[in-house]
Amino acid sequence: MSDQNRGERNQKTETVVGPSDIPDIYVNATEVTVGVFDVTLLLSQEVPEVDEQGKVKIIRRRPLARMRMSHAQAWTAAYLIVRLLSRLVREHGRFLVPADLLDRLDLRDEYQELQELADAATTN
Repeated sequence: MSDQNRGERNQKTETVVGPSDIPDIYVNATEVTVGVFDVTLLLSQEVPEVDEQGKVKIIRRRPLARMRMSHAQAWTAAYLIVRLLSRLVREHGRFLVPADLLDRLDLRDEYQELQELADAATTN
């Protein structure tokens, strides 16, 4: 057996599941579905349009990725995101979320708590 054959046999191979490159995408809409066994995030881009009455209307929604994860992974990711966003507002101040979105998703109280955290950080 030649040295070349011996070396080829000892090379390790890597098994890649899914695409070899990680796509870099921007999303501005998320749909969350919680099932008995897992959580699914549907990440999309929405193109808004404002009508004559000043109301925002979504004219196109383009799904870009579907992520499925266990309940444990979803819970961990959600709380890590909340922790990091809380740190962000303490260090850099508020960020804006449209009022109609807060109302539609019933998130106004949670957003207010985040804003209070930012206000407390700026007064200390």
